[in-house]
Amino acid sequence: MSSRKDLSPESVELQIYIDNDRRLYDQKFAIQKNLATKFARGIYSHTLAPQAFAHVIERGAREYAKEFGSSEKEWNRIFSKKDRDDLAGYFTDEFEIENKLGSFDHVLPKKYQVAATKKTAAKRSGGGAKVHKVNKSRTRAR
Repeated sequence: MSSRKDLSPESVELQIYIDNDRRLYDQKFAIQKNLATKFARGIYSHTLAPQAFAHVIERGAREYAKEFGSSEKEWNRIFSKKDRDDLAGYFTDEFEIENKLGSFDHVLPKKYQVAATKKTAAKRSGGGAKVHKVNKSRTRAR
């Protein structure tokens, strides 16, 4: 698991840029939502997840170079392949931690929300999720 301390200064700069640009952050969130759905379906792959983040990272590097660099074509010299791969690994680890905490349960399709909520509740309580039934036979006071 990589932490932000393990990232190069260039990777941290790109991470901050992506998280603070609305379009890039929305794209990153869409990727996280997609990965959360894959996780709920049971087809999530830790080894393939960084590839999903690679697209938003490349787009962020290009936009950063366009905004702050002398040429749009130098984006791959500003952010080396290693820096971008490290950032993709960091985004993957960040996603997995947040997903285990249930941060993406509300954006899952409805058919996966119940299962994800039960899993999250089971992890938090340390055992199986307990379901409480509501007594529908109560009469209302008028």
